Amino acid sequence: MTILHIDPLIIELRVNRFTVERILIDPWSTSEVMYYKTFTKIGFSESNLSRPPYPLFNFNVNPKYPLGKITLPI
Repeated sequence: MTILHIDPLIIELRVNRFTVERILIDPWSTSEVMYYKTFTKIGFSESNLSRPPYPLFNFNVNPKYPLGKITLPI
């Protein structure tokens, strides 16, 4: 019998010399969203962002354009 789990996995990791204590890994999500306040607290600024390749949908009927995208060193 195969048992599927839908429980979230919460881990702790270090990003840019800062410990991020609460991380939610959502394997079904196509986008990972970080609050801007968290982004700046771990030592990044808008100059670290590149232009996002596409808008985000599913938050409401109108597309939302993210501030930018970044690949974080972990």
